[in-house]
Amino acid sequence: MKEMNPVADLETYLLSRYAQLEEQNAALATLYVACQSLHTSLKRADVLLSVREIVANLIGCEEYALFVIASEDELRLVDSFGINSSNYEQIGWAMRQIENVRRTGECYWSEDGELTACIPLRQHGVITGFLALFRLLPQKFELHETDRELLRLLESQLASALYCSELHEKQTISNEVAS
Repeated sequence: MKEMNPVADLETYLLSRYAQLEEQNAALATLYVACQSLHTSLKRADVLLSVREIVANLIGCEEYALFVIASEDELRLVDSFGINSSNYEQIGWAMRQIENVRRTGECYWSEDGELTACIPLRQHGVITGFLALFRLLPQKFELHETDRELLRLLESQLASALYCSELHEKQTISNEVAS
């Protein structure tokens, strides 16, 4: 019969708990850095560059498309990476799923399709666009919980960053015209 060793059991528990806390701290630091990078500039090009860095380096996705709602019937492609942005046929098959996200307002997650995720972007609860992730990097087989948290962060923070950059551009143009 195996003897119980309460000290060893406590030590194992504490080490396991410490590892969990370290993982949570790393995830929080990642979220903070991602959020900070979106809001460090008011220039649209810088915001889009931050999105690319987050998607490629933190999430590990080699193909994505960023859409804004241009009108009730139209989505406008704002940025993309790894796909031919002038050729909608390459992502046309995914548009039905993106439209479904638009209708339901719910994030889409898939581990077995070419469309890995689709996140609605929200500004004060109103959907203003979508971030569609296609293929993950070859060494990454699935989205982890930290990736999903990053995408949930983008759901609100990216919409705000894009809105602020748009307002800044309009203000800059207005100031230049007035000068």
